[in-house]
Amino acid sequence: MTVIEPPFFGLAATDLAVVAIRQRLTRLFPAPADMTPERWVAAFVQGIGSHAPDELPVAPEDVADVRASMSERPPWEATVDLAAIRSAGVPVLVIRGDWSSDLPAAAIGGAAFRAVADALVSGLDADSLVAPGATHQPQIQRADMVVPRVRAFLDTAEAAGGRARDRGRS
Repeated sequence: MTVIEPPFFGLAATDLAVVAIRQRLTRLFPAPADMTPERWVAAFVQGIGSHAPDELPVAPEDVADVRASMSERPPWEATVDLAAIRSAGVPVLVIRGDWSSDLPAAAIGGAAFRAVADALVSGLDADSLVAPGATHQPQIQRADMVVPRVRAFLDTAEAAGGRARDRGRS
């Protein structure tokens, strides 16, 4: 299992950055009925601490995805059963940005996502990757680093799974 900047804020609910981001984003989940996708994206970006105008462009092919995000449950309601994942023996890779390219957001969004990533890494004994210079989309912003790491992780997990299957047959 690979997760990238997962918003499982419930895993670190008492962390000060998680508390702050929840307070900043509460009004966006669900979005007010009269809010446009362009305004919602801008408000979300502002909510994680980045500077943004009151509206940001949304590509036509992304409008449906943004509208879905606007109507979903808030990320702090997500629950993750770490014990079930651990007991399943699923290898886990947690990827996050270091947020160094957006220092205002690093103190809010970056700190909150770091708290969640740290909870996952420690709770699952997971592998991790922190992508320098990336914020909330390290798979795009640092594909040069993330893609090879994910491929190596999957290759290792597949090889380990094959060895486990072979042991089960003998």
